[in-house]
Amino acid sequence: MSRIDFQTSPDAYRHWRIEPDGEVARLVMDVDETAGLFDGYELKLNSYDLGVDIELADAIQRLRFEYPLVKTVVLASGKDKVFCAGANIRMLGGSAHSHKVNFCKFTNETRNSMEEASAESGQTYLCAVSGACAGGGYELALACDHIMLTDDGSSSVSLPEVPLLAVLPGTGGLTRVTDKRKVRRDRADVFCSLEEGIRGKKAVDWRLVDEVVPASKFADAVSARAAELASKSDRPSEGEGVKLTPLTKTITDDAIAYSTVSVEFDRDARVATINITGPDAAPPEAEAAETPQVVEDALPGVVMFAVRPAWVRVKSATGTVIFEKVLEPGEEFALPATEEPATLRTGNAGSVYFLVGGETYGPAGEGPSIASKVALGPEDLRGTYAVADLEADSALKQYAEARAAAAAETPTIPEPAE
Repeated sequence: MSRIDFQTSPDAYRHWRIEPDGEVARLVMDVDETAGLFDGYELKLNSYDLGVDIELADAIQRLRFEYPLVKTVVLASGKDKVFCAGANIRMLGGSAHSHKVNFCKFTNETRNSMEEASAESGQTYLCAVSGACAGGGYELALACDHIMLTDDGSSSVSLPEVPLLAVLPGTGGLTRVTDKRKVRRDRADVFCSLEEGIRGKKAVDWRLVDEVVPASKFADAVSARAAELASKSDRPSEGEGVKLTPLTKTITDDAIAYSTVSVEFDRDARVATINITGPDAAPPEAEAAETPQVVEDALPGVVMFAVRPAWVRVKSATGTVIFEKVLEPGEEFALPATEEPATLRTGNAGSVYFLVGGETYGPAGEGPSIASKVALGPEDLRGTYAVADLEADSALKQYAEARAAAAAETPTIPEPAE
């Protein structure tokens, strides 16, 4: 097998096009069926192999960093009557098991990077589905924030891996259907057993897509929705992008070396050693990071706590990370009072609550979901969340009882005798 190069650029793309237009960019999937990464298969019906996904991963990062003005990315097909047929079956059939595993890992990380661009950089992904959207094609759509489907009697979404191949979807399809799109589990079971998939209004009713639009109005509706999503983004409207220049690397049989990172392979021992070296030149002088302005302690305090393990990251209004860790059950973090409220991003949001002036609010979200851009000012929290119901969460009730008991046991200092 020839060595696979993961470095590419738009001028070398065979399968994707980036079409920026102000605050909206189209990312068009137009797979060259004769340009497979290996011999022995054709990439028909906009199906993909690792080579297609290497280009997609590159395009996502370039849109995020090189195009700071782009707030909405419209993911669309360049083919008629087909959006994407998913991973190429002949490619998978002729691949070694190790390649299949790493292929699925890489494609899943690519979809994760789409969601990360939305959550962390305010770049919303809108998927415009026209034609068949099957298997990995629908998993690609699921990674987007909003899915629009053409209502033309033939366009559909499906996860047909079980009825056709007797395997489970390999790139997060089942998880995103139930946990991200909140499809009822009984419907999800039925959906994954339907080879033909679901189309039209039923796809909206089942939460598989967000809206369906007649074919005659589809292009205009997509443009209008993209503009609407862009208007809601907090991504800055001005600024310079970060140019992603090619990385210089040296590859030998037993090592890969970049300017500051290298990895050496001991294949017999199945060990890889990664070495990191600092740059030779002195770092450029940088402006000191703006320190959040702490105000008087008279403001009501905010204490964030978890009742089950939950990762949290708190940023100041200027973007500086104030606090980041996995909070253990019962662990608290008292937020500093600042002029501008800090913001929170957390996983397992249903386990994170807030104490504001002695009252408990929350949780930050539902179950294991992710909550982001949560303003942590006292009034923000009071306005966003209801007072927590201790009876609705046994772990919260246990925390409250333990906190009350600890407060009752705190000794008081007697007044000095006159």
